[in-house]
Amino acid sequence: MPEIHAELLSDAAVGALPVASFTRGTLRYIPGSVLRGAVATRYLAAGNGLDATFTAAFEGAVRWGALYVRDEPPQPLSWWVHKYERKSDCPKYYDDARGDVPPNHTCANCDSPLEPSKGAISGVGTKVDTHVKLVNGTASEGNLFARERIVHRLSGGNLTFSGRVDPLSSAGEAALQEVWTSVAGGQQSAAEVWFGGRRSTNGGRARLRIVDQAPAALAPNGGNLTIRLTSPGIFVDDYGRPSASPRVDELTATLGVEVSVNRSWFRWAAEGGWHAASKLPKPVERVVAAGSVYEFTVSAPPHPDALSKLAVRGLGLRKAEGFGAVAPMPVATVDIHQLRQQIVCLRSLGSKLKTAVIQEMTKAQQMMQAGRQPQWTITAKLTDPPPALRKAEPTMSKLWAQACQLIIAVDDPDVMLALIDYLRSAK
Repeated sequence: MPEIHAELLSDAAVGALPVASFTRGTLRYIPGSVLRGAVATRYLAAGNGLDATFTAAFEGAVRWGALYVRDEPPQPLSWWVHKYERKSDCPKYYDDARGDVPPNHTCANCDSPLEPSKGAISGVGTKVDTHVKLVNGTASEGNLFARERIVHRLSGGNLTFSGRVDPLSSAGEAALQEVWTSVAGGQQSAAEVWFGGRRSTNGGRARLRIVDQAPAALAPNGGNLTIRLTSPGIFVDDYGRPSASPRVDELTATLGVEVSVNRSWFRWAAEGGWHAASKLPKPVERVVAAGSVYEFTVSAPPHPDALSKLAVRGLGLRKAEGFGAVAPMPVATVDIHQLRQQIVCLRSLGSKLKTAVIQEMTKAQQMMQAGRQPQWTITAKLTDPPPALRKAEPTMSKLWAQACQLIIAVDDPDVMLALIDYLRSAK
């Protein structure tokens, strides 16, 4: 199953809906419709026409998912998070879907107040450029405006977004392979595309790569199945009116068992945009926001193949444009206190070696923040200490190796930052 990685090469302005002020905002992610349009534009620019391959790839046989930094969609709306700045050793969240929110809505570690998640997206920085409309080379009075953009480069390198693009049939799989061969020259090659607006000034330039990666597996917990939306969902009732929940008949047909909605955590939102090909605004849809969480009651455990089908296809309308993508709930937050106890032995490293490990951890944290894969050298060598070190420190070398294995396994930049602060605080 394909996964898309998009490395931004220039700042991007990804169309959000117009607002009353003079500032035009940007989305903090790449919607599936924008990804689909960018690849379709590149396909046509390569000399292809509106043929059967185009129809299959971009009009229903392939689902183009949204792209997020580090493949982290908006926070689930069932979470309760710190209202003010969170301490590094505090839990990242408390999940109401698991029933672990403190009754008084304060953090069990620092007593700071908690608030319901608003679906925040982390790891994306923005800036605002000011512009003025020119008439005959002169600034037009009353036409000053500003445009927000995603900053493409952080300290760890270029920002990288990732997400999924899934064929929904054999025709879609063949079309996707043909499209990618046309725009990139093959599975192992990269394609250059442009996202969003300001393309005439090189805005939104990105390098796409496609890799094989299975979607995260959905799994029921007893008689319940809890899922989250990783992109906005368009749900309607029997009369075509907006609905806050997916249709249970659609879920029942997909999973092959009786399904009912038990609990939900959702927010309404509006989704629009600009259709570059027709140079017309897209219709504004009333949607359920990404990050919404649904707990379903199932009459029997669904077959794994049915759960895989749900993970690939998603829910609701306009799935080919990336709407209604679903994923399992995140795994439980890391226990920072326990992790600290497991790496406490690294405090006994020599000053020079400990400094080198901390510097490598800092670089890795920056790369995680930018959505890139960390590179390990010194820390990786300590996971298999050289013979001289094993002979000089037979007991400690084993503990250091175990601690470094734990550090390399960390994939959360916030957790890595907490461990860096802990090691730096050693006297």
